[in-house]
Amino acid sequence: MNSAIPPRWILPASLLPLAVASLVFWIGPGRAGAQSGGGMNDTPQAAAKQPVIVELSDRQLRAYNAADLDAFCACYHEEVRVLDEDGKVTIEGMADFRTRYEGLFTGCDDVHATISQRILLGRTVCELERYQRRPKTTGVLDEGDIIVRYTERDGKIGTVQFFRP
Repeated sequence: MNSAIPPRWILPASLLPLAVASLVFWIGPGRAGAQSGGGMNDTPQAAAKQPVIVELSDRQLRAYNAADLDAFCACYHEEVRVLDEDGKVTIEGMADFRTRYEGLFTGCDDVHATISQRILLGRTVCELERYQRRPKTTGVLDEGDIIVRYTERDGKIGTVQFFRP
């Protein structure tokens, strides 16, 4: 199985805000939004109806907010790829992924993220997330907004792409 992302799924950073705004308008803010650590609807009935990628996104967010490295990594494919906004691979494979997030969880306090908007299309979900962390070296709170695209592969998150302002 080819793990490469088809070029049509990688948006140039300049087009993403327009694409997100168009989809939120088309889907409607009530159905596109999700809050904090849970899904769009945290009832057991709704959880049973959630697409796999939404459940994975919710599960990894809960683990991220708990700084639980094992639970966080369990949501990701062994051959996970992390891309920047231009589609350049910045992390490839679970060993590098685990090392990166182990450094984040041990090197920062107050690691937390929330989801303010979510757009689902097939095996892909794009989320507008608000993050915060306080590096232990400086003690200064680092926070901001980021768009994250997660794509499911074999029942795990296979690709993550970050779009920064």
